[in-house]
Amino acid sequence: MIAAIESGEPVALTVHGRPVADIIPRQQRSERRPSDRLLADLSEISDLADTSVFVAAEQRRPLGTPPAGEARISVATLTELGVGVRRAGSEPLRRLREATFSHARRFVALPYDEHVAERLAGLLADARTQGRRAGAMDAIIAATALAHDLDVWTQDSNLDVLAELAPELRVARAAVR
Repeated sequence: MIAAIESGEPVALTVHGRPVADIIPRQQRSERRPSDRLLADLSEISDLADTSVFVAAEQRRPLGTPPAGEARISVATLTELGVGVRRAGSEPLRRLREATFSHARRFVALPYDEHVAERLAGLLADARTQGRRAGAMDAIIAATALAHDLDVWTQDSNLDVLAELAPELRVARAAVR
């Protein structure tokens, strides 16, 4: 595969036999958009699971009915959960958080790429202009959802300020009791 990429040939990437991306040399790209095959696969994906959903499950808080279709996560969720593992104050808590982190890694993590960076820049600029504050990881998760046109499935209110700044950001609430 590396030889094909180095020679400038397009390469299809698969996970468990399902196509997830096409690597196309820059000089052969007509525009920056996913392949039609990838778009068809993404039609069943409607949600980006926020870190709070994993934390709620870890703490055995009720989540309610998950959204229909497959969910994805942002790499920011992996970052937050990884920090939680490293900061655990006891061995039992570290093991519990490692199990949560391991579970989250089973989801496809959407990367922080140029499209996410563009949406994040807009969110942060709007927040500063309006004197609003948002957490860095929450902003990355929101920008990822916006870049991929996904709803964010969350259990907390951290994304509310971002939804006010970007009305196109769709936030679905998990049950909170």
